[in-house]
Amino acid sequence: MKILIRNARLITDEVFDILVVDGLIERIGLNLEVEADRVIEVPSNVYVSPGWIDMHTHAFKHFELYSDGPEEIGYKTGVTCVVDAGTTGADDMAQFYNDTRSNITRVYALVNIAHQGIKTQNELANLRDIQFDSIKKIIETYPDFILGLKARMSASVVGGQGIEPLLIGKSFANRLNLPLMVHVGSTPPDLDLIANTLDKGDIITHIFNGKENGMYSSDVILPSILSARNRGVFFDVGHGKESFSFDVAQKAFKDGFLSDTISSDIYSRNRLEGPVYSLVHTMNKLLYVGYSPEKIIKSVTEAPACIMNLSMLGKIRTGLFADLTFYKYDEVNLDLTDSVGKQVHLDKGFIPVGVLLKGEYYEIK
Repeated sequence: MKILIRNARLITDEVFDILVVDGLIERIGLNLEVEADRVIEVPSNVYVSPGWIDMHTHAFKHFELYSDGPEEIGYKTGVTCVVDAGTTGADDMAQFYNDTRSNITRVYALVNIAHQGIKTQNELANLRDIQFDSIKKIIETYPDFILGLKARMSASVVGGQGIEPLLIGKSFANRLNLPLMVHVGSTPPDLDLIANTLDKGDIITHIFNGKENGMYSSDVILPSILSARNRGVFFDVGHGKESFSFDVAQKAFKDGFLSDTISSDIYSRNRLEGPVYSLVHTMNKLLYVGYSPEKIIKSVTEAPACIMNLSMLGKIRTGLFADLTFYKYDEVNLDLTDSVGKQVHLDKGFIPVGVLLKGEYYEIK
């Protein structure tokens, strides 16, 4: 199947044609003269980017606390790839893998360091539930599906264990040579302890939460956070129901501290009831904060693909998957609410209109 995309315009206003053959990018150039089974003429008011990646979602549909369908949070909203951030542990990863094989949206996973995953809110309260052998075995079984490990480090999750689950999880990540994503929230443990534990390639998510155990102390960014960034630790938005504050994000922006990636932490309840709704809703909130459109697009394409080692995604380049998101950057009339109830208004934002995914074009209605 050959698809020719004419006049694909990037957010930087660069324009070119893209020839897609069997779901891969075959050629890129100006005024390509080729025969194709389908020609997609991109309207002048529509932009094209690599397919959007949401690297913090909850896409396993069988748990009560956090669950959703990959298609509802994926291609139907302009997202071509979702990464489930530790909903499942080793116990349920096989079912998750099998569930997602027929999805249109690409689905990957981070494995929860607790073997049972988020069946309950306090999955790390018992250290006996953190088992290296089960994690190693499931990663060896699904090496192209599992991208790293996930540890949720907040009081409701760890119980009385403090920093110990993270130390164990970090030792596992080192042995497996995989990144570790860490959810940060209410203390204990303190964010200082968490940040000082992580290394190059690891990820802190929920960095702009409005909780007391946040990235600021006495109106100054914690030295441990700046040191972690200097070591190569990445920082992710991970909006969620309780983990994004406009005030924190705007203060950090003014202080020159921008997130590396933008993700939603979406699941059914915060998708249907808010304040998350979709990845693009979160992207638009970062527009309000002050991020440039170019920075935002990179934060949902190239950056997460690089961090998650998804080498076939994140760029428009010959030989890579032709996963593309088509969108407008235009006038909107949006009221946006953060996780602490602050509401703002946005007049110009992103509007997804379609995706090209696995050789098929899907219009977003």
